[in-house]
Amino acid sequence: MDYVRLQKLDVTMQSMEHSYERKQQKFSVTQRKLNKYTYV
Repeated sequence: MDYVRLQKLDVTMQSMEHSYERKQQKFSVTQRKLNKYTYV
């Protein structure tokens, strides 16, 4: 296996995970806001 290719793949995976986590956080914040309005 090419080490450089492996590293690039790892970086790509990490950035994908990171953006996924950010989307999840945004989603949970939106959910909380919605819940606040629903439970008034």
